[in-house]
Amino acid sequence: MMKPIVQAFATGVLVSSLIILAVYMLSNPSQNVQDVAQEEETLIVEDAKKFLVDEGFSVIEDSEYDDLIREKQQLEKEVSDFKEEQSKLKEELNEIEEESSSNEAEESESNNQPSSESEYLLSIESGMTSIDIAQNLETANIVDDADQFNNFLEDNGYSRLIQLGEYRISNDATYEEIAQIITN
Repeated sequence: MMKPIVQAFATGVLVSSLIILAVYMLSNPSQNVQDVAQEEETLIVEDAKKFLVDEGFSVIEDSEYDDLIREKQQLEKEVSDFKEEQSKLKEELNEIEEESSSNEAEESESNNQPSSESEYLLSIESGMTSIDIAQNLETANIVDDADQFNNFLEDNGYSRLIQLGEYRISNDATYEEIAQIITN
């Protein structure tokens, strides 16, 4: 006797559940599915952003990315413009230097005076190194570059043969001639 009552009750519950489901689905079925999908997508995007930030990455929107790309292109263009301007200025500087050197050459030719040869009295004292001597000669305008002259002395073995004393050295003497003078 109890069996038909339980079956009737179960059937009633099942039918009422189906009615509720049908009303729910028919009232706005696409809206409910879209809401659920959008809510899940929002949660997924937020989780992904949080994960990336936690891993040390930067997360930016497409509009921010586009702005950064435009700014980068603008800066690259400015750099290119500056490089072009720099090369033009270098060309102008070279032209000015060429003009001034040609003017100096013309002036020296127009003077037609023989250059005066001068001598320098080099005093080599105890404790002086080859670089000290080279610097003294550079200061006296006998050599153009003290380091280069010192390297010549060392490379050719003259730096160990330098003798103490006073030496007269002409301003047009070559490195070899100067080395011979101070080592004899």
